Amino acid sequence: MKIALVAMAGLTIAALIMISAFQLLKVVIQELVNMVSEAWYSPEQH
Repeated sequence: MKIALVAMAGLTIAALIMISAFQLLKVVIQELVNMVSEAWYSPEQH
């Protein structure tokens, strides 16, 4: 029974880590896209 509890706890922690890492990645990608699109669309004269 203890093994099952440990496995469940490990899976829960792993899921939380994956979710937070995914959200962080999403934010980083959005920032990158914003930077790139600003650099892309702004004319050279600015």
